[in-house]
Amino acid sequence: MKRLLSPLPVFALLAMLLAAPAWTAPGVDVFVNNKPFKGASSGPPGDLMLEAGPYFKLAGGDFVFDAATGQATLDGSPITVTVVGQKVFVRAKEMVAQVGGKYSYNPDMGSVDIYAFDPVEAARKAWARIFALRSIDRPLDFQVMATLTRSVLTKTGMDLDFPVELKLSTTEEIAAAGGSPNLTCYSSFRTLPNKTGIANATIYVRKGLSPLATIDALAYGWGVFYCQKIGLPNNMDLLGGVGLWAGYHVLEQLGTRVSADQLGANQKPGERARFQDLLKIHEIGGAPAVMKHLGNLAKP
Repeated sequence: MKRLLSPLPVFALLAMLLAAPAWTAPGVDVFVNNKPFKGASSGPPGDLMLEAGPYFKLAGGDFVFDAATGQATLDGSPITVTVVGQKVFVRAKEMVAQVGGKYSYNPDMGSVDIYAFDPVEAARKAWARIFALRSIDRPLDFQVMATLTRSVLTKTGMDLDFPVELKLSTTEEIAAAGGSPNLTCYSSFRTLPNKTGIANATIYVRKGLSPLATIDALAYGWGVFYCQKIGLPNNMDLLGGVGLWAGYHVLEQLGTRVSADQLGANQKPGERARFQDLLKIHEIGGAPAVMKHLGNLAKP
């Protein structure tokens, strides 16, 4: 008598499929910005899923994946990812559509060529046009400012070890997040278990602000989060002063001549005083001197 094997439950079969290694179509070479792609891939050549880490190393952009929540961001904006085992994948065509570029499959050559614009380089080219606007109302214009702010401050050393979403928001959205309706910007964050640090954060900036006020708000929020990361005293004047300096530094790095008096004109006198202290350090030793000063303040 033959013994029949019972069929696998649907959930068990699904688990096996998800655990299976990703594959690349046989004989297909993948290139990103004219460089061979060395990561894992899956799907048909005309619509590949590529391993996110290796992809963004070639395509450019600040990619952050939070394994605890399964959420991912590219230059602060949420993107869709697929997790298979220990690997995180993005749909290449979707990424090209988001940042600009071209996806080309050549069956005769057996190759997939992906040309993706570097978001930071593209943002720098658009900067003069964006800064000349009367107000920031379009998500695309805001994304340019968010990309540049994140890029400049990260290269300065103000890198954060948690994902931060930079979000153009309405007054209603700021209020729903917990802020006062009269605020031009608001920051919120979620702590790790046992309050051991920050898991992720969001900086909300109100739609309709001038370019100067928008980038000031972005940098201000980023600077305050950096202070919290390195353990600076929870002094609002100090945190505000660092936030104002961060905005000044971003504009300086972008070649935009803005008087220090134009930044944070509505901030409290104590915050502006700490900002002026940091400016004096900046004038002598530049951003590295300011970062060293902040590190010394954070020492126990």
